[in-house]
Amino acid sequence: GFDSRAYRLHDYYPTLRFFEVDLPAMTAVKKQRLRDAGIQIPGQVTLASIDFETQALEDVLPAAGYNAAKKSLFILEGVSMYISEASTGTSLEFVHRHAASGSSIVYDYVLRDILSESRSRYYGMEFNAETVAFHGEPYVTGWTPAEAAGFVRSHGLNVIEDLGPDALAERFLIGSTGKPDGKPLGGFRIMQASVP
Repeated sequence: GFDSRAYRLHDYYPTLRFFEVDLPAMTAVKKQRLRDAGIQIPGQVTLASIDFETQALEDVLPAAGYNAAKKSLFILEGVSMYISEASTGTSLEFVHRHAASGSSIVYDYVLRDILSESRSRYYGMEFNAETVAFHGEPYVTGWTPAEAAGFVRSHGLNVIEDLGPDALAERFLIGSTGKPDGKPLGGFRIMQASVP
């Protein structure tokens, strides 16, 4: 999407390379928005197009200049719930086979219940699931935490942590009052895994 990490973090990490992979249409829109704003794509940023259902990171990243010998952090944000389990597995497999030891992947996923009527039990998820479906991007893949951990391990990676809504609120939403400043949606979790 319109993630700006590469622009915000450059002053702190001037030698860090960023590879932004997204659907071809989204990549084109991002390039146009940058042009409209008078922002030149900086040298540390490479935009690469991918359709995770028909392509693999292996098809895109090496050609974009990705160096498998360097430790990397992969952020798969807002992807796993919209693509097949096999396609997410292909991305995990790429990280396992083509990233240096100590590299990590962080990604969000939805609970399996969110794909069914059970989603009404989770804060905000009924409206959320209906909204994304209305816009043509329904959730198609979800896991239980145990399934998600097993899935990661089956692709050769080590689970570092898997955070649910309460842990995410505690870590990221505590305000100056010492209490949470908001509440995360109830059906999302964030997985971090590493390359052995």
